[in-house]
Amino acid sequence: MVASRRHIGGSGDLLAVLPSNGRVQLIEVKHCKPKQLWQNFRREDRQAMRETELPEGSERYVVNKIGQELMWLSEKSWP
Repeated sequence: MVASRRHIGGSGDLLAVLPSNGRVQLIEVKHCKPKQLWQNFRREDRQAMRETELPEGSERYVVNKIGQELMWLSEKSWP
């Protein structure tokens, strides 16, 4: 199940719950060239995502859509 967070305060664009294990994913979606990703997903935005309270075991991702390709980057890989 995936829901938009557009009308909810806080960070992240999407909130997903995986049916296989109930794990929650907070996802920020970007549409930019790979070299521009960290300019568009600024340090303040990343920090706000990290501070968003989620259930234990949840994951945070930024997904960059380049054409038809999706580049998934977990929180562990963020600068």
